[in-house]
Amino acid sequence: MVIKQKDDIQPALDELQAMLASRMISKAQRNLIEDEIENMRSGARGEKEAAYHIDFRLKDAKNYAVIHDLRLEHNGRVAQIDHLIIGREFDVFVIESKNFTTAIRTTPGGGFEVKTRYGWKGMASPVEQNKRHIRVLDDLVKAHKLTPARLGLQIRCYYHNLVLVPPSCTVSRSVERNTILKMDMFDKRMNDWVQKSTEFTLRGVIQLCKVVSQKTLMEFARRLVSHHRPISINYEAKFGISSQPTATKAKVYQQAAGVCANCGAPVDAKVAAFCRFNSRKFGKRTLCRPCQVNPEKTLPHAAPLVAAEPPLATEGVPASGASQSVFLFIGEDVTGPFDVSQLPAMISSGSIGIETPCCSADTQVWKKAGEFV
Repeated sequence: MVIKQKDDIQPALDELQAMLASRMISKAQRNLIEDEIENMRSGARGEKEAAYHIDFRLKDAKNYAVIHDLRLEHNGRVAQIDHLIIGREFDVFVIESKNFTTAIRTTPGGGFEVKTRYGWKGMASPVEQNKRHIRVLDDLVKAHKLTPARLGLQIRCYYHNLVLVPPSCTVSRSVERNTILKMDMFDKRMNDWVQKSTEFTLRGVIQLCKVVSQKTLMEFARRLVSHHRPISINYEAKFGISSQPTATKAKVYQQAAGVCANCGAPVDAKVAAFCRFNSRKFGKRTLCRPCQVNPEKTLPHAAPLVAAEPPLATEGVPASGASQSVFLFIGEDVTGPFDVSQLPAMISSGSIGIETPCCSADTQVWKKAGEFV
């Protein structure tokens, strides 16, 4: 019987997608976020396929309790268990699912490798990973005395370490088949285990003495689920993204990162970066897109750049104001406000040029400073 299903990862995916869509992030940060999304989806696909094969056999089995996606914390250690199967004899199958679609093998030194399009690549041992999960699980069960007692002693669990891989994955002969198993062979493995557990052996007799009722089994499973601690990740901190970027610079960089050396029109960050990359072609000048077609020809002033949303002013300065107030784009910052009557003196002194981008606080439209004189 299934006691717990996998936690929903969609809220985390939505948060990551929102970062890609709305945050000002670097290319490196974008790549990291995209990798995180792909890893989450790939892992979820593997766990879903493994859960299908497990539930197909045990979903309605009253002698087994099935727990999917169990995260335990104990004494500063964490165990992220993909699947857990508990029998009435307290045989506990701790299952790690891996979404490998190519091939895996072991090295002479006992390490694991997965085949990629670039060749064999080393990876962390899923078997050793699962052993660590088992140690955390066993310590937590003993510390909280979750198992029932017989003759004053807590019943001990007997753990089985299993790693499930997709049916399409090729498992090398060097890999221990008792631990690494294809998902579609899980049902056969359970049949073999049930048959073996019914044989009259010393261990079989001991296990028979540990059998508990179905009610006791389900109570134990639910007590174990009560220790589930869902993971909570601060993705902004993980990828180094500021939660409150400077509003002014964010808007300015989206609108203008320089001025066209040919016509004086503001250019955005992507255009400026393109010009720097092609500095030889454009004579180390920053040109707007129309001027890039014919760098030698002086074009009329391009269409004014309209701000996406107010305010364009620096923080603490209201966007609205007198109709004669203007803001100037100098270097990489918006400065102001200035009274329009100050512009002639500023141009004469050389503080700004007649082609310096200038924005009216009233109209929110970029023009040349000379047009306001």
